[in-house]
Amino acid sequence: MLLNLGLKIMVGHPNLIRRLGEADFRIVSLPATFNVWLASSEAKFLKGKFLWANWDIDELKERATEIEKGTLLSVGLVGWPFQEAVWKSPWKA
Repeated sequence: MLLNLGLKIMVGHPNLIRRLGEADFRIVSLPATFNVWLASSEAKFLKGKFLWANWDIDELKERATEIEKGTLLSVGLVGWPFQEAVWKSPWKA
């Protein structure tokens, strides 16, 4: 049984991180910084959304209402006939 412990669970891909010697820190810091921000309460509007770590945080915040209330950045099955109200089952229930 999983209890609500106030945990926030995220799964993400850090994008491409290449080995460039001394420049490694700057490249790794991009997804690291993004994930720290994503864990903050400021990013709660992104719950259930699909994100890349290299996206601009300020732009995401500017579009917060649009992202939270719509399907933008959502992953779903598009074209599935059951989502349409006019679809009728061909078999008898």
